[in-house]
Amino acid sequence: MGLHEIETFDFTIHSPTTIILGGNGCGKTSLLSVFLPIAPSKSEFRDGGSYTNICLVNDHRYKFKVARKGNSLVCDIENLTTGTKIVEQGNAKVYNSRVEEITGITKEIKELLNGEVLLTDAGTELRRKWFYRLSTSDLTYALGFYQRLRKNLTMLNGGIEITSRKIAELRTRVIDNEEERQQLATRLKALEADLRELNKQIEQLPGLNRDVTVATIQSLLLKIEAPINAILEHRGGLPTEEQVEEARRVEATAREAVVSAETELSMLNKDLSLLMDESTRQDYLMRNHEGLKNTVAKLRELLKQWDTEHLFPELFAETVNIDQLKAATDARVWGQRLGTTLDAIKSTERLNVLEEKLLTLDQNSSGLRDRLQRVENVLQNLNHERNHYLETAEVDCPQCQFKFRPGVRRSLPELEEAIRGQMEQRNTLQTQLDSVLRDRTELESDVNYMRQVREIVLTYSKDPVLSLFFKRLQERNVFTDNRSQFGSLCAEFDHELYSAIEYHETKHRFAKAEKEWANAVAAVGNVDGALQQKIAFQQERLGKATETLSERRREHAVANDTFCYLNELKATVDNFNAVFERLENDVKVTLTNTVVETLLNARENKLDAFTTARERYRQMENELNQLTALEKELSDLQAQQFNNKLMIQAFSPEKGVLRKYFYNAIVRITELMTRYIEQVWTYPMRVMPCDLTDGDLDYTFPVQLKTHPEPVPDVRKGSKAQRAIFNLMFRLTAYKALKLHQYPLLLDEPSEGMDEEHRNNLVGFIKTLANSGEFSQLLVVSHEAEIHSKLNEAAYCVIEPEGVTLPAVYNEGVKIVYAN
Repeated sequence: MGLHEIETFDFTIHSPTTIILGGNGCGKTSLLSVFLPIAPSKSEFRDGGSYTNICLVNDHRYKFKVARKGNSLVCDIENLTTGTKIVEQGNAKVYNSRVEEITGITKEIKELLNGEVLLTDAGTELRRKWFYRLSTSDLTYALGFYQRLRKNLTMLNGGIEITSRKIAELRTRVIDNEEERQQLATRLKALEADLRELNKQIEQLPGLNRDVTVATIQSLLLKIEAPINAILEHRGGLPTEEQVEEARRVEATAREAVVSAETELSMLNKDLSLLMDESTRQDYLMRNHEGLKNTVAKLRELLKQWDTEHLFPELFAETVNIDQLKAATDARVWGQRLGTTLDAIKSTERLNVLEEKLLTLDQNSSGLRDRLQRVENVLQNLNHERNHYLETAEVDCPQCQFKFRPGVRRSLPELEEAIRGQMEQRNTLQTQLDSVLRDRTELESDVNYMRQVREIVLTYSKDPVLSLFFKRLQERNVFTDNRSQFGSLCAEFDHELYSAIEYHETKHRFAKAEKEWANAVAAVGNVDGALQQKIAFQQERLGKATETLSERRREHAVANDTFCYLNELKATVDNFNAVFERLENDVKVTLTNTVVETLLNARENKLDAFTTARERYRQMENELNQLTALEKELSDLQAQQFNNKLMIQAFSPEKGVLRKYFYNAIVRITELMTRYIEQVWTYPMRVMPCDLTDGDLDYTFPVQLKTHPEPVPDVRKGSKAQRAIFNLMFRLTAYKALKLHQYPLLLDEPSEGMDEEHRNNLVGFIKTLANSGEFSQLLVVSHEAEIHSKLNEAAYCVIEPEGVTLPAVYNEGVKIVYAN
């Protein structure tokens, strides 16, 4: 816990009397408020803080601990003598109840011991409460009888309340719903008539046919489920006999086409075999030119690798020569500059749109500057008028009593209101101007970068190869919306550029190799130079024939599937018609059964409704009888309540027969207070009991001072020192009346407001209390050295050394850690 600026406070008492010193506001009174083990409020703790109190009760030592975790208090009580846990991780309510069981200290007793209960400051209700508590020790039996009467009255009040609530509930359900009861009787008669009518209808219908049931119909439905699904899945009309025969004819035609295609494929295979034999013979003749032949074949395969889709197909066209491509590879230094410039552009709009927006922002900023200057001029004139108003004194009119300021046309509130309005307008315009200038800066940056891009494009677009790249960039909107594609397009163009160079070089070598092969064929002779083309042509025909055969086989499979499908569907339709005819007959029988069963169920429902309504009617009759019994019971309880109230008034400690005895107890309390006061006060000062002349206790305690004939009306009217001694003696009297033996006595600046003689008497009285053996400890908070220095055997606890005279020895058994 924190005592003001103190973070940790560890206080162990070693002496029967302890003096607590410290400057004003250091937390001395706060220390007294937590000296007793009652749980402090949650606001007294920091999160994670704790409070521990170890005390001796009879022969047992107990450890009381309260800690704050989050928004709740966690409390523990441990008997250190026996080592048992009494409360573990409990809440404050459980903790305080166990503290009361162990120590007898409640929250009210704690307030009394701490000096928080001040007789002089207490109102009538608080005084009545405490004097009632202090006086009951002599009137235990009589007050017990009175308390039992009040407890019985409380029970009677509870019984009356419960009975009244039951009566109100029953009256709402029965008396106020009389119309519902009459409607229920009418409903019973109508239900009887409906039951008679249903019995007549059931007698007129035929009996139930148990051979046809839902199960038999469901079995028929299951039988036709597959035919129905097959029919529903069929698209178009249902097949007829003519359609089935037509499908059979188409299937036979397709089968004949398959046989014809197979014959053609066999003939082509024979022709290809002859050509391959001739190719073998020519290969033998051209064996010396095998390397040239392989070169031509390899180059042909390489050229086929480039027969794919390109992003820039124009690079592979005949119109582009290899010199132009190589020249384009040397002009690619623009790529990094163009990419960096595009990355710096934030807007996705075109250059002409950005330039128009930039011109619009320039016009807006110019207009805002003009408006801002006009507002500044108006504000300067208003400030001048305000200064003129403040510096001009009022003068009196020589002809009347009117006062005015020369040259002032408006009042000061009007001028200040106008100045505030102009300042708000100036701030608004300045904010708008700053926003426009900020937007213009960003827009101008984008315009400059876009102009650099345009310059690069115009510079390199003259190249016949690079113009293809920039054309593709414009088609893809890379300069506006799709700038993220620039890197990939640039890399792809670079890759295809080198591929195009390699393609054109390979094509040139292929043409040269073909020319050399033609010369070699002419030199050998008896060699068909077009044999390879013939073989390729024959292979192409063979491939087409193979594809034709596959197509004919697919057509035959489709025709065969169609024929089988239509044939099966026709059989399914015939089966469905037969089952459906039987199903119609069963449904008619089932409909008759359903009508009969519906009437039987209706009769059962009517019988249930009739039974329920009759039971409800009987219940309402029972509730009406119960209401009559409760009203009689309420009347008896009210009579007992009246008699009990009369007995309570007769035994009341304030207005009844106990008043005299209760008043005598108050007299004994005031006399004990007076005896205590006489030990300190130098002149007679007697606390008198409250007045009974009006027949009621007003709990005002007059004070007879010295020999004054008229007493002070109440203890709260005394001086500061007198009020302090009244409060102290009331606490000591409460110790006696409540039998608080061996409890600590806590005194917070007891000599405040007293003169020197009374302070000396008070010191002697405190010593007497300390030596009386009535109190377990004596803790005194003091600011006066002449008082606490006379308590010779006391220990000192100094909470804050500033502002006090320090004793020679202090803070033994005290550990204080101050907060940073």
